[in-house]
Order: sequence, then structure tokens, then C-alpha cells
Amino acid sequence: MKEYYENCISKYLKLDATLSGEKSAKFIFSILLLFFFVLILSLNIIYPLYADDWGYVFKEGTNFTQRNSGISDILHSQYSHYFGHGGRTVVHIIAQYLLFLGGYWTDLLNSVAYILFTFVIYKISNIDRKVNPTLFFFINILIWFFQPAFSQTILWITGSANYLWGTLIIISFLYFFCQSFIKESNKSSASKTTIFFFAGIIAGWTNENTALGMIFMICLLLIYLKRTHNPIPMWMITGLAGAIIGFIIMAAAPGNYVRYEGIIQTNEVIQQSKIKYYLTRLLPVIGDFYKFALPLVMIYSLALVTYIYFDKKRNIRIIYLSLCFCAAGIIADMAMIASPEFPSRAWFGIITFFIIAIGIIYANLKTEHIYLSVIKTLLIFFASVYFLLTYQKGFKDLYALNEVFKRREQIIDQQQNKAEFDFVTKETINPQTALPMIDEVPSDSEHWINYFYIKYHKIRSFKIESEK
Repeated sequence: MKEYYENCISKYLKLDATLSGEKSAKFIFSILLLFFFVLILSLNIIYPLYADDWGYVFKEGTNFTQRNSGISDILHSQYSHYFGHGGRTVVHIIAQYLLFLGGYWTDLLNSVAYILFTFVIYKISNIDRKVNPTLFFFINILIWFFQPAFSQTILWITGSANYLWGTLIIISFLYFFCQSFIKESNKSSASKTTIFFFAGIIAGWTNENTALGMIFMICLLLIYLKRTHNPIPMWMITGLAGAIIGFIIMAAAPGNYVRYEGIIQTNEVIQQSKIKYYLTRLLPVIGDFYKFALPLVMIYSLALVTYIYFDKKRNIRIIYLSLCFCAAGIIADMAMIASPEFPSRAWFGIITFFIIAIGIIYANLKTEHIYLSVIKTLLIFFASVYFLLTYQKGFKDLYALNEVFKRREQIIDQQQNKAEFDFVTKETINPQTALPMIDEVPSDSEHWINYFYIKYHKIRSFKIESEK
């Protein structure tokens, strides 16, 4: 029995060593890259336009009568949007441009953005390390299972632009800071200093809580370099300055205050005391942290303890960098105290920071130890099976929902006079899984989603007729 056991272990180690070879690892990594791209593209293709998507195709100020005809109309729309609704100009330009392109181009670009997003997370986690296919695999698995609003932040175009694309810009910007920090590189130049200033403005002008977490993290890296008497490259300083400026431009948008005034009028607590209002927001934010982030914090803690235990020559900068991402996640979470609402999609950047923290530690684990190697293999097997099962169910559910939307569009297209068409239907969408995250179009003509729907399809009204 002992000889059989030792023989199995020997064969397992040989197979693991073969698969871990440079050529094999690169091949497996390429296959995984293509595999996840195909999966996400398939979901993008069947995910319908919804809600804000119907409104953002129109040029601002035209009362939903004129669609954007090019980048000039989009810039005009976002100029008006900045003063009337909010300051996320960069990501809303992306949203409107994707909607302007439409069709398969939109699906393709959104899928490329997802793959770039996962790849940048991988690159930050795997700085100065050899190719690691399992790391890339686990990054995708963590995103699938732990992003609480996967569809709303990755598949829905408006949500994707705000969260997937916005966070992609932020972590791409952070990658260079992380790379310089780990490699202890202090090279700088006039052109790099200038480029990072403007890149910082764009990164800071994306998403409020995630950008704030980014700024806080950069400050932590600079503090470490200062306290350890390491030279700080000028491009880091200008990059941070640019990020702060971009964040201020976004936060200071007059449109934010227009919406804030509307909230004040309907919120008695904030009318009485702002301090009391923020205190009432504290508990829900902490509660959501336990709900959405705590499992990742526990995974990170387990990975960190394992790393410290098995690697006696542990890299302090690796640990510090991972902790910086955890701190960025916490700050991004706490920033939501200032927001009157905290939808699950707003967790996207926060969860991303924690996934990167886990990725950094995992990439540096010495999995050559037989116990860790076996655990890794078992995790890959069970995660793969569970992922494929949930993906298949989610795909089937989303496909059925999309078919309902398609049938409605076919009925509308058959009308000779759409402007006089009152659309009444008994067929409703009925999601069976958590993947779609799409609600039925309300029958209330005063509801904004209903309004956007009829304007987009150029019909007079839409209503769900209830069966008695």
C-alpha cells in the first residue's frame, strides 16, 4: 500500500512539473485566455440593452428625439450631463460610445475589456514571476463567484462602462506603481512625469469610491518609500497629483449637487442633521462589508498565513503591497457612507482590490510543497465543476430572457405606425437565477425605465397586462 501511495505521489509530481514547465504554462495560459474570452463574449451577445442603455443612445438636451451621431454629440451630451446629473464623464463617454457603435462591436469590445481587466489583475499579482495559469484561472473564478453584481457591472453596457471599464483604467494606472514598488525601480523622465500626470487625471475621474481607494493606496506606497529612505520617482508624485485633480473634477461636478438637492428634499434625517445622517449610513455599510467582502478577507488571511508559514524568506514588499490593496478596499467601502444608497454594483471596485490582494499572495506561495500542490489541484477541480454548472444555468436563463426582449422588438418592428402603437403584452421575463439581474419594464408610464423604453423603440406606450 505504501509503495502504491508513493508511486501515485511520484507520478503526480512529474505531471505537475511537466504542466508547470515554461512552454506548457504559456500554452495553458493561452487556452485559458481564449476560454474565458469565449465565455464572456457569449454572455455579452445574449445580454440585452436595458434601462439607462435606452436613454444614453440619445443626445442630451434633445428630449430623447435625436440619437448620438458621433463623438461630437457624445461630448456635448457629457458636457450637459456634468452640469445636470453627475461627474463620471470619462466612463459615461465610454458608455455612450459603446452604445453608439452597437451590435457585435459593442459585445466584442466589452469582452476584450473584461479579458484586459482580468489580465491586469494577473499582471499586478504576478509581478516579476513566471507564467502562472492557475493564478489567472482563480482570478476569473473569484470574479464570477464574489462580484455581487456580475451582470450589472460586466455585461450591462452602462454598468460595464461605469465599473468594469472604470476599474480597468484605475488598476492599469496602479500597475506601474506596483511594478516600480516590487522591482524597486526609480527610473523617471520628463515625458513619463508628464504622461502620468494626465493619466492620473483620467484614472481619478472614473468612479468615486474606487478612485478614492486608489489615491489612498498610492499614498501608502509613497509613505513606505519615504520611511525606508528610498527615492520617490517624480512620475509617482505627478501621477498622484493628477489622480487627486481628476477626483476633484468628478466630485465637484454641479450635477452631483443637483441630485444631492433632490435627496435632501426627500430625506428627513439629512434635513435634521448631516452628522446623524452619516451615522445612520455607517451600520449598513459595515453590514454590507460582512456580507460581500468578509469571505474574501478570510481567504486573504488564510493565504497570507500560509505564505508566511511556508516561506521563511518572505518578501516584506509583497506583504505590504497586498495589505495596501486591502486598505484601498476598506477605504473605498467606507467612502460609501457619504452616498445615500449603496447598490451591489458599487462593490465592484472594492471586491477587485481584495481579489488583487489575494492574487498577490497566491502568486508568491511556494506551491511546490506536496500538501499545497494537492490542495491547489483539488480546488481547481471543484471550482471548475461548480463554475461550469452555474455558468450553464445562468446562460440558459439569460438566453430565455433575451428571447422575450427579441420577440417584443419583432412585434414593434412589424408596426406600420410605431408612434401610435400602444404595446400591451402578457408575456413577462421570469429570471430563474441570479445572473441576469434584469427587472421587468414597469407598466407605469411615469417610471423612467418605461419612458426610456418607449422613446428608444419609438412607440407610444408599453404595458404588461396582468392575467386575472
